Amino acid sequence: ELTYGNDVRALFNGVESYPEKLRLTSEAKKILYVAVMTMVADESGRELVRNMVNAKRAGVDVRLITEGFYTFSISNYRVGVLEREGIPVVRVNDKSLKELNRMFHNKIWIRDGEEAILGGMNILDYENEASGFNFLNRDTDIMVRGPAVTSLLESFIKLWKKYDRDNRTIASGEAVLEHRLEEERAAGVRGSENYARWLGNPATRMNGICRTAVQGNNAEPQKI
Repeated sequence: ELTYGNDVRALFNGVESYPEKLRLTSEAKKILYVAVMTMVADESGRELVRNMVNAKRAGVDVRLITEGFYTFSISNYRVGVLEREGIPVVRVNDKSLKELNRMFHNKIWIRDGEEAILGGMNILDYENEASGFNFLNRDTDIMVRGPAVTSLLESFIKLWKKYDRDNRTIASGEAVLEHRLEEERAAGVRGSENYARWLGNPATRMNGICRTAVQGNNAEPQKI
C-alpha cells in the first residue's frame, strides 16, 4: 500500500546511523521495537542496550526480534541482559539441515510509530563506528518519518506474531497501529482511494510517495 507525505533520509555508514539509533532508543515514550540479526557485546552494543533497558524501566514497551543462531553463538550475553530486565525477546530459528542458508536478516528500529530506521547494519563496533573511509564495514540505513512508519510497525507486529512461540500479546503496538491507520486514512495520506489524486498532479506526485517492504523467508516476489 502506497503512503503519501513521507520523509526519507539516507544514513551513510555507522557514523550517521548509530547516533540516530541512540536518539530513538533514548527518546521513546510509548513503544520501542527493534529487529536485528545480531547484537554484539562490544562498546556500541553496550550503550544501545543501556538505552533500551532505561526505556523499559520508564514504562516503554520495548521488544526485540533477533536471529537465533547468531544469538546462540555471539550475541547471547547482550540479549540476555535485555531478557533479565523483562524485555520480551523473540529468537528466530529458521535454520534446518535442509535450509542452512535461511537467516532472519531484518533490521528495523521503530520509535512510538513516529520514526523508523531500516537497512543493513547490525549492532557491533565494526559497523557502528564505520565512516566509509576507516576500513570498517560500509553500509547505508534509511531514516523514515511519516505514514510509511506505520507500515513498518504493521510488519513488525506480523513478524512478532509469526515467530513468538510463547504467543505473547503486543497490545501496545497494536493500539498505536490502529490509531495511526485511522488518522492517516482520515488525512488522505494512506490508501488506494487516494492514488489518483496524488499521482494525477505533476506538482505534488513526488511529495514523499512511499511503499515499505521487509525481508521474509516466505514472502511473495513483488515487482518494484
